[in-house]
Amino acid sequence: MLRLTGERGGRRAPPPSSQDGARRHILQVLVARGGTLTAGELSSRFSHSWPTTSRHLGVLLDAGIVSVATVGRRRHYQVERQRLGGVLALWLRAIGFELRPAGDGG
Repeated sequence: MLRLTGERGGRRAPPPSSQDGARRHILQVLVARGGTLTAGELSSRFSHSWPTTSRHLGVLLDAGIVSVATVGRRRHYQVERQRLGGVLALWLRAIGFELRPAGDGG
């Protein structure tokens, strides 16, 4: 099961209610900006500190929803759309919705 909260680095993560919104916001920013941003571009979009953003990115990286590539001295964060789509499909199925291909008539 995909976990977006829990233990990381031996520390217990804060309750999900205070953290999930920040991670959703990171994903929204990444998608809105074409799916890829550098660490600096990401950090400039949030009012909280870079270490806080970095912790949230670490959780998303661990879940496989975001990947990172180092290009020179820059780290480029990218949404893993297929993995994110799979996670969303599982979640929707768990609450009683089934995704159907476009044009399936239903």
